[in-house]
Amino acid sequence: MIIKHKEDINVITAVYPDLSINKQLIIDADNEKPRDMNVSAVQVQQMSKWWVESPAIDTIVDWVVDITRKHNYFVQDKKLTNVSKWIAKN
Repeated sequence: MIIKHKEDINVITAVYPDLSINKQLIIDADNEKPRDMNVSAVQVQQMSKWWVESPAIDTIVDWVVDITRKHNYFVQDKKLTNVSKWIAKN
């Protein structure tokens, strides 16, 4: 779904089609060593390092890129680069 705003910005909302991935994401989060301090603008229980390697997270990142390409004509032919991925437990 795309939500239109008067600021000429679209917010894309979507639900990943296979929610069974959540089990692996929870396992991956539990296996991550927490950072020593909370450096997030939003207070969280636990936060991982800034770059987390996980096939399940890579799957979600690829899906987000695909959704972004489908709904934004101006990035369809551009290379999108993921600069950081992390886990935060709220």
